[in-house]
Amino acid sequence: MSSFQAVGFFSYAHADDYRDRLQELREDICAEYRIITGEELSLYIDRMGLTWGKKWDEELMASVDNSSFFVPVLSPSYFSSIYCRKELTQFLSKVSRLGGGHLVLPILYAPGLNRMLDGDDLAAEVLRYQYEDWTEIRLESRDSSRYRSAINRMAQRLASTSINSEPRGEQTLRNKCDSHPGDSDFGKHPEELRMDVTDSLEYLTRVNSDRRKDFMCANGLLDQIGEHIQRIGTIAACHALRIVEAKARDSVDDEQAVLRDMARELSPVAEAFVDTSHRLFETIFKLDQSIRILVNSPLVAIEDYEVSMGDLALEAKQTYEELDNLRNDTNGLRIQSRLLHDPLNAIERAIVTCMATIDVMLDWGRLNDFRETKASSAEERSGGINSE
Repeated sequence: MSSFQAVGFFSYAHADDYRDRLQELREDICAEYRIITGEELSLYIDRMGLTWGKKWDEELMASVDNSSFFVPVLSPSYFSSIYCRKELTQFLSKVSRLGGGHLVLPILYAPGLNRMLDGDDLAAEVLRYQYEDWTEIRLESRDSSRYRSAINRMAQRLASTSINSEPRGEQTLRNKCDSHPGDSDFGKHPEELRMDVTDSLEYLTRVNSDRRKDFMCANGLLDQIGEHIQRIGTIAACHALRIVEAKARDSVDDEQAVLRDMARELSPVAEAFVDTSHRLFETIFKLDQSIRILVNSPLVAIEDYEVSMGDLALEAKQTYEELDNLRNDTNGLRIQSRLLHDPLNAIERAIVTCMATIDVMLDWGRLNDFRETKASSAEERSGGINSE
């Protein structure tokens, strides 16, 4: 029997965990996997071993990065959750960077597939992977044969996935970025070592070629998002005053007319906001792949990027606060009338996409801190060896 323990991340919206059904689902998959393979399956969830506090987010994202495979439980609530989107975005970025699309195993848990896909690039991206349809099975009793068969199918699929093998892309990256003199190079001719380093630098140069343009694009998109936020706020403030006046006249017809005008003015702004949020997601998704390669390479002077990363992070933090305020304001508008639902729902989708994307950007600082800590530890070890 192998001592290998498969490790994955079970990503779900807490709003969907009615009567702990999703936690039971996770437990049942792990139990069936153990019966089939004789080995343990660890499906990590964000309630395991974490305490709420300052380091909660960092530990959660580290757990996503350290997982071999990813099981997102998809529903409208999932795509409305900032943290679910962040978890999914981070793992898809890892897959895009390193390969291993077979390690994404979605569960479609709730109906409303068209609603999830409506203008949501992240939903469209994850639903390209082969998913298990649980939209009806979730209503079955835990002891029903249909439920047990579906659990077995999931466990069989996990068992057949090569989760204990390193993705080819990760090995390629390690071969390229770790090609510098060390223990593994013992016995190599100096000319061979120079060729290894040259190959690595050429590879990293290709990775690096378009990054400055992407930084500029991301800054421009954050500026556009700020303009959308300002425009939405102006429209809401203008019509809020008119609504107060209509209520003072006790005129329901006038109030409804104002709400219709407000919806009509918000709609094109909401559509533009959604489009900008998607373009920000695509830009940062691509940039994130390169940043993680560069941060993990000992051959790149990351200082060249610290100014760009720092400026972008500063603007991103400010935008995040503005998005959070807008979200609170639009939640108050939502109860006014169903006439506002369509534009406000579009605005909500854009806000969630932007906030999840900005979280990825803010995570670059943690990656750089880790690189500096690792470099400092290496210098200390080297100093200790030299002193001896």
